[in-house]
Amino acid sequence: MSDTSAPFGAVVSTQRRFIDGAIEAQRSLSRGGLRLTRRSATAVVGIVPDDEDRAAERLDEFFDGIASAQDDVFDGLQDAIGGGLDRVEGTTGEAVDAAADVAEGVGAELGDATETVESGVEGAVGAADEAAESPSVETLSGIGSTYAGRLSEAGLGTVAALASASADTAADAAQVGESRASEWIEAARDLNEC
Repeated sequence: MSDTSAPFGAVVSTQRRFIDGAIEAQRSLSRGGLRLTRRSATAVVGIVPDDEDRAAERLDEFFDGIASAQDDVFDGLQDAIGGGLDRVEGTTGEAVDAAADVAEGVGAELGDATETVESGVEGAVGAADEAAESPSVETLSGIGSTYAGRLSEAGLGTVAALASASADTAADAAQVGESRASEWIEAARDLNEC
């Protein structure tokens, strides 16, 4: 187990101690109940006559068999739970180690991603500056507030943005036909060239 998964080992160890304690408490209670039942049955056997006088011996064998079976059940339960906890501990350790490896890889890639983001931000700032200088699409004939709102939601709210869009993109955004969108794009391009 690695250093990163060690805390989980402590949790599993605590769970194991708790479960072992609970099983031992149940085993002790079961044995106590069996002892009381044996005493009661032995007292009854002492009263009831037996032809061979083997009733007490058979009763002891019977209760010894029950005690042995109960011990087998509790031992099997402890073994099964212990095996399950071993698998949980191993799987958890592997998962934590894998997550640590992924985090390391992500950290290594972070430098490249930072450069990419910075470059993208610079491009977006340039596009935003350009869009800020460009008038709204509502200045174009045939585009009212409804169409302008739809186009804006798709990032085509300025004349410059609409001028660089494709007809199908603008048509989908405004929920109009491509021929109408093409007319708007032509008008945007004409206005944008001025």
